[in-house]
Amino acid sequence: GSEMCIRDRLHGEHARCVNLLLRAKADVEADVASVLEQDDAGGVEVMLATQCNAHILLRQLLLAKASPHPQVPSPGNPAVLLDPTAQAASSNSPECLELLLWARADLQTTHHNPLVQAIHFNNLRCVQVLLAAKASAVEPVIAGAGGPVEPIYVAVTGGAPDVLRLLLKSKASATGRGVAERQEDLVHVAAAAGAKADSQSACLRLLLDAKAPVNRVSPSTGTMPLHVAAHSGTPIAVRLLLDAKAEVDALNSLGYASLTVSLGAGNDGCTEVLLDARASLELTTGNELLKAAAAGKSVRCLELLLRAKVSIGEGCLLYTSPSPRDRG
Repeated sequence: GSEMCIRDRLHGEHARCVNLLLRAKADVEADVASVLEQDDAGGVEVMLATQCNAHILLRQLLLAKASPHPQVPSPGNPAVLLDPTAQAASSNSPECLELLLWARADLQTTHHNPLVQAIHFNNLRCVQVLLAAKASAVEPVIAGAGGPVEPIYVAVTGGAPDVLRLLLKSKASATGRGVAERQEDLVHVAAAAGAKADSQSACLRLLLDAKAPVNRVSPSTGTMPLHVAAHSGTPIAVRLLLDAKAEVDALNSLGYASLTVSLGAGNDGCTEVLLDARASLELTTGNELLKAAAAGKSVRCLELLLRAKVSIGEGCLLYTSPSPRDRG
């Protein structure tokens, strides 16, 4: 055991096995010295120790002056350089992250920003460590091939309300746009439920509490947040936006109000909330609303419209109208 080099141990063992070797008083210091005599100055070992969350071993390497920011080629793509700081942030290893930052590791790496990685994987403790080390919660950072991104945008898209709350306390802005190229408001992003409906609603509530704009039109889609929520959001999201003074009858770039959008998407829960908020039945003909509901294939939406006493004109052909589905 003690004659094996660190590289062989880490390639062949899980983090638990590495810790068992250390507890067995293996000759770590001798191994560290032999590793640092190699050309890579312990770079691979620092990366592997971080990947295994072997912070005891990482500490030994750093104390022996191994580099805290080696650029190690990815096995799958040598053009991509891996960095232990980003690795620690993405794998939720706050102990390793603190050690690397103590050794003056970079906060901005070539391919993956550590703060963005920690936020993306919802590693709250790592986010706290990085912010304490003066990582900016405000400035856009490079996040791989996608270009600059604001940390707060990553938190909202990932449905991470605890991280979002921390970023807002660190002066991140809830009123800006998340990504310059896409020109998407944070509220637009949070209004779409996605796979994390409860988390997204919690993010939306935090943004609205921070006075994020609710009636700003997206330049890329021509919609307001309420249109987005009506199409693919939840009744809770629609109610939150209405409580924050969203314009219930505002039209999107295609001329549809949120009520028509929710009907066309078959979103009966959002339709009910909009009708309770007295969304207008007069912005378009009653026939058009019924056709939108029929295109959305929701019997419940049709029942809600009829209960609201929508007017039915002559020649109402429910199956002939183009649908506003997917146009939210």
